[in-house]
Amino acid sequence: MPNEKLFQGKLVRFAAPQRSELEKTVEWWDDPEFLGNLMIGMILPQSVEEAQHWFDQRINSDHNWFQPPNPGWQILTLANDKLIGFFHLNDVDWKNLSCWVAIGIGDRNYWSKGYGTDAMRVGMRYAFMEMGMNRLQLIVFAFNERAIGTYKKVGFQVEGIRRQAIYRDGKFNDVVHMSILRPEWEALPPEQR
Repeated sequence: MPNEKLFQGKLVRFAAPQRSELEKTVEWWDDPEFLGNLMIGMILPQSVEEAQHWFDQRINSDHNWFQPPNPGWQILTLANDKLIGFFHLNDVDWKNLSCWVAIGIGDRNYWSKGYGTDAMRVGMRYAFMEMGMNRLQLIVFAFNERAIGTYKKVGFQVEGIRRQAIYRDGKFNDVVHMSILRPEWEALPPEQR
């Protein structure tokens, strides 16, 4: 029997991306700190039209029945159903059962309050229990200590560091590679999964 709470945590729930919601996210893509924590390349604001073009490409791409698309969701609060971010599983490698995690809490009112941690737990549960993944991996910039703390809290471990691999705010910064394996996730106490 499928888990009734597959897309829900203690603070957030996942919902399918809606094109009509994109205008609500444009302020995130104008926020230099938000962009600076996500983008390896140059920080550039994104217009509603650019967001809609990206959305249309992702939704309308040809899907291969033997290799499902990369899943992605909007993150909504349970308290008031407010759109606060996104969670994606990218570059799914079905042979080796691994994928890349991408998460962003765009609404600053929800930073450092446990929403990102809760969303990570929901996404990890989906990847391990529904997709059968064995490995989840991500990169994070060394200056984003808040995100690194979240990832460690949910069980990710540092695998390595690419030294001075990103130029941001006039200086070179390290890029941290992190991952979690299914047995490590399964070893966590149930309340932390």
